[in-house]
Amino acid sequence: MTAEGYTVVDAFAAYRLGRAEVSLTVENVFNVAWNEAQFDTESRLPGEAAAVSELHFTPGNPFNVRLGIGYRF
Repeated sequence: MTAEGYTVVDAFAAYRLGRAEVSLTVENVFNVAWNEAQFDTESRLPGEAAAVSELHFTPGNPFNVRLGIGYRF
């Protein structure tokens, strides 16, 4: 079994003025469906003649936007 490849584009921008900072993060700009982690698991239940291979995965983050505001003391 071969894991599927993917391309994810993220963008980040920040602006600092004195001690204040504003940042903007955009994740998964093109809203690609992707698997963050993929595992090939083989299992066989009692009574089954042969083992079954299955792909288990953790889905990746969908498109999202975050705005951050910070101040340095």
